[in-house]
Amino acid sequence: MPGVQQLSPEELERGLSDRDRPDLLQQLIEISQKKFDAHTRHFSYTVNYPWAAAHLEKTAAGSRILEIGAGANPLPLHLAENGMLVDTIDNAGFVRALPADENWNEWGFLDYSVIDPRISSFNIAVTEFEPATKYDAIFSVSVISHMPTPIRETMLSRCRSWLQKEGKLLLAFDLIPGTDTLWDKGGSNETSEQHGTFRAVEDQLRQLGFRISESRSLRNVWKSRTDLYFLAAQVS
Repeated sequence: MPGVQQLSPEELERGLSDRDRPDLLQQLIEISQKKFDAHTRHFSYTVNYPWAAAHLEKTAAGSRILEIGAGANPLPLHLAENGMLVDTIDNAGFVRALPADENWNEWGFLDYSVIDPRISSFNIAVTEFEPATKYDAIFSVSVISHMPTPIRETMLSRCRSWLQKEGKLLLAFDLIPGTDTLWDKGGSNETSEQHGTFRAVEDQLRQLGFRISESRSLRNVWKSRTDLYFLAAQVS
């Protein structure tokens, strides 16, 4: 779409050729173009989005899923199209509205229910949200690094109480390059030391009763200011 900043053809080709699941990335791009008339403008999401989709693709139809800090991305729509019931929360102070314009990106509150009735969207902080039922899976992409530590810790504790037994928690977030420290450029005034590391996130999850099945960092991501980290856990 003219005027909307998106990945270049070169970036798309690179993303599709580098990913373990180019089929999922292609599906997500097609959903974005169909529903938003735009796709991601940040290359790192060609890694994050398919990773989350792959972990959720065998989730049964009718399962309840929550995305924290959804912004505007194709994952809720992808999950809904596969028969899942999705809630999204985002406390952004500005609202995304279709059609996409030259300012379109992944940030902001989008009411997905106007696109798909199987999705319910809430413009609310994670510390104030009260779900109507427990979830089979909760995921968050590129969000918790922007949260001050007390809010992040509260969020993770709440996720534990919101998940069914054996429920999944999927977290993808940014790291300061070459370190284990959460990216701290935006959303928090903490020092890097105060903001913490992915190991602190893991330690809290274990204390909350999660089993961690994947803990992986990806360094030197092409066209990314950050390293990426991926964590998959399950309620014991």
